[in-house]
Amino acid sequence: MSTETVQLEVRQDCQLVCIETVNKRLIEITISASDVPYTSERIPLNLAVVIDRSGSMCGSKLEYLKQAACYVLDCLQERDQISIFAFDHEVKCISECTTISAKARAELKARIKALQAGGNTNLFDGWLHGVNEVAIHPMPQGIQRCLLLTDGQANHGEIRQVELERHAGELRMRGVATSTFGVAPDFNQFLLEGMATNGGGHYYFIEHPSAIPTLFQQELGELLTVNARRTVLKITAPSGASLNLLGDIPHDQLGREIIVPLGDLFAGSERVICFETLLPSDKTGTANYGIDLSYFGTTEVASNVSADAIFTYASEAVVNTAPQDWPMRTRAVELEVATVEARALRMAEDGRSEEAAASLVATIDCNVDFMLYSRVTDLRELASKLELNELSVMESKSRHDIAYKRRYSRENK
Repeated sequence: MSTETVQLEVRQDCQLVCIETVNKRLIEITISASDVPYTSERIPLNLAVVIDRSGSMCGSKLEYLKQAACYVLDCLQERDQISIFAFDHEVKCISECTTISAKARAELKARIKALQAGGNTNLFDGWLHGVNEVAIHPMPQGIQRCLLLTDGQANHGEIRQVELERHAGELRMRGVATSTFGVAPDFNQFLLEGMATNGGGHYYFIEHPSAIPTLFQQELGELLTVNARRTVLKITAPSGASLNLLGDIPHDQLGREIIVPLGDLFAGSERVICFETLLPSDKTGTANYGIDLSYFGTTEVASNVSADAIFTYASEAVVNTAPQDWPMRTRAVELEVATVEARALRMAEDGRSEEAAASLVATIDCNVDFMLYSRVTDLRELASKLELNELSVMESKSRHDIAYKRRYSRENK
């Protein structure tokens, strides 16, 4: 693949910084994957599908999920691999890792259609069987991913969120991503989002079981058109400057360097990453930020795209008359607000409703000049509901889903 497969666009809220005072500036990086049409030469898939068949999945939920799993099988080709597991309090292996053929496809569909709902929800062991099967049958030049669907709380086996997130992060580092699908109303959205974000995949909120096939199709459609694998963004600040990644996105920070694993980019996709930086005063000349994006295409030879964000020092009088990118600041504020909103919803879930409401109000008050009136009104109403413990389960899940999409550039997906 050529270096044109992925493009970087770098914006700054202002090109100048002040000599006399410490400066706070924004750097916005847009990563765009080219809109490559589908071809038979697409990157092969190594998938695990992990199905919750606990008692609460009986009826339409399980039937829609069977449809979705069969759809996945119909889309795979002979060079793809798939493994399938189902879990309640125990884990049932529907199929160990196998390559796709007409015979295998028919046999797997029959096994999927025969699934029945069972007992409790051993989510951890079910998921772990799936990701481990992908990991021990690696496809070095392929896409490795586990698709996990559940409608309930992890109530059997390992149930601690921090442990499941840690394991998901470790598997991501081994090249196996996790995407999660939560069917309302009883699943733990914070657990599933945490597993997906730390696991380098996507999180889906399924309000009604009838949407299960559609969202599986969306995820698979993206995987079938991936043109950049294991994408990693690195930004390095100049001496004396600090960096802060907005959006509560998993990353590693080593001194002046921030590394953000972005995972797989599908054709036509776009990720927007925003950094806040503090630059010291008493400087002259320029402050240069190095930006580097690495990714893999169909081979194990990495490609790189680089760019720079350059601020020029000037007097306060000159800086005050310099052009400002106000729309960028508005976008950065919305990113911050969405992050605080997600945290507030989690606080309320943990019984800290008053603290959640106060954090939301404080964020609104600090940023009201860069927010739409309708957004301010909506968030003040949310703060009131949080304080009075009047937020419904479904509204909490819906708001959490919207905040997630805003933070991960998935609003229009």
